[in-house]
Amino acid sequence: MPLHPGGVGHAPPPQGFFSSKIQRHKGFREIRGGRLRDLPADAIEERLAHAYAACGEEEGRFLGGDVFAVFAKRVSAAFHRLVAAPDWRSLLLVAHDGVNRAILCDALGCGPAALATLEQDYACLNIIDLEPDGSGGWRPLVRTVNMTAYDPVKEGLHATSMEQVVRSRRRV
Repeated sequence: MPLHPGGVGHAPPPQGFFSSKIQRHKGFREIRGGRLRDLPADAIEERLAHAYAACGEEEGRFLGGDVFAVFAKRVSAAFHRLVAAPDWRSLLLVAHDGVNRAILCDALGCGPAALATLEQDYACLNIIDLEPDGSGGWRPLVRTVNMTAYDPVKEGLHATSMEQVVRSRRRV
């Protein structure tokens, strides 16, 4: 069951790429920041580079936008509803950085305060197996985190994805 987060700016995979139907789910919409123009001009790059720094604060926000705890709860609820459905065997979830972090935090049992500690490089792969727990639920088993085919041992990946956003802004 391929699943795509949907929304503006999310191009679907090519027609016929998957053998089953692609579904969109708003629960997996990426975390949204506030308006950059509302931030002090001399602080924008620092705030972007450390966009997840406030994730452990009770009302911490992603760049003045979404509250981390509310975002993580939304993603977690969507993930739990999805895996509770009886009609799937394998799932490919195509999602962005923040959604991946929230799912991993949930699977690891560490909550949204750990969002900043899990790096998600561009086009990375995470693998979470779900095993029946004996009570009708699932036990997550995190097998792979942040694997990048283009640099599997992270030899050339020293900047975080948000630091890379800052660098790309400078080039524009």
